[in-house]
Amino acid sequence: MTEVSPVSPDQLQDRRHSLRRQRRFKIIQKLWQMWAMAALTGGLFWAASHPIWLIRDANQITIEGNQILSDQALRAVISLDYPQPLLKIRPEEIARQLEQRAPIISAGAVRQLFPPKISVYVREREPVARSIPAPVQAIGRPESSLGSPYVQPGLLDAQGVWMPVSSFTLLDDNLPLPQLEVYGLRPRDRHHWPQIYRSIRQSPVAIRRLDWQDPNDLVLQTDLGQVRLGPYSDRFPQQITALAQLRRLPEQINPSSIAYIDLRNPEIPSVQFLQASQGDLNSTEDE
Repeated sequence: MTEVSPVSPDQLQDRRHSLRRQRRFKIIQKLWQMWAMAALTGGLFWAASHPIWLIRDANQITIEGNQILSDQALRAVISLDYPQPLLKIRPEEIARQLEQRAPIISAGAVRQLFPPKISVYVREREPVARSIPAPVQAIGRPESSLGSPYVQPGLLDAQGVWMPVSSFTLLDDNLPLPQLEVYGLRPRDRHHWPQIYRSIRQSPVAIRRLDWQDPNDLVLQTDLGQVRLGPYSDRFPQQITALAQLRRLPEQINPSSIAYIDLRNPEIPSVQFLQASQGDLNSTEDE
């Protein structure tokens, strides 16, 4: 067995002194760290409340990501009392105000010390169509529901989210509204809108109006005239493709003689004439 050499009293005392010194050093080190942190925090608050670190007006709020609404319009949505110490401003509150008061999908804000300002980032809801309710949608509605989506004129984004027209016009009077009109879109049909809009946007034949007042007959107003599709179905993209194949139709038929184009069966498109005669168009004539 290994023999353990005896430790003298002097050695034990030296070790105890060494441990005490180490403990004192660690305590002093922690106190210095706490003091430095408190001084830094206090210094930041002092600096932020100093006149140099004030947000004096809305021009110290920068807006990024907006393509539709102007910086000035979005700044007007933010409620702040000026001047305001920089660190007393809550970025999350600014983001909340923008999301609730403006057509914004999401918003974020951060404080910046050098130079003192608030940087705001937004994702806007882009209106792509005007939503016009069918007359029957408003008949018999209680007064409290007249402001509900789809019951009054509004705007739609590409996902079918309804927005009041005032959400844009109150912020910017000169903002151009979309030309595409949608009549009679019902809340229960909203989930179809993303596919409908995607197909309409890709169509080489301009589509100006979508009339859904009769759920059994979806009607389009296009550069070729009126187009009837019947009830909406998952064949809608195929129907729009068939419409594109008819884009040379005015070169073959006088448009003023056409009552409507029937695409209820996109594989057999037909034309209804005002003279009560109907011509069937096969795939070769479509071109």
